[in-house]
Amino acid sequence: MSRLKTLSDEFKKLRARLEQGGGAERIKRQHDQGKLTARERAWERAHADAVKDGAPRGWAVNGVDATLKALNRGQVRTLLADGHDDDARIDEAVEEALGQRAQVDVLYDDKARRVVDGLAALLRFRDR
Repeated sequence: MSRLKTLSDEFKKLRARLEQGGGAERIKRQHDQGKLTARERAWERAHADAVKDGAPRGWAVNGVDATLKALNRGQVRTLLADGHDDDARIDEAVEEALGQRAQVDVLYDDKARRVVDGLAALLRFRDR
């Protein structure tokens, strides 16, 4: 086996171990307590920040109505849904986004949810 292949395999194993954080049991314990892992919180907050930064530039939309319009135009790359919002249109939007092969993230982190007004999206392309 070549040295590069060996190093590549070692890197992949290390990355997989690091992604487990404290291990599967610890992650399950946090989820059972209704908590997110630090990695999950960071991921959700990064997406919410991308919406906050991208909306003024036309690369993101925020709010149920604006997001549904973007979804109908096929613009949505990543759909962000508030995990605690009971609006039935959000469930329909998630189904539509999955049908369009968009990434869908449901937000449970309070800081991330405060940025998203029920539904938001990062866009594939801007309106001209």
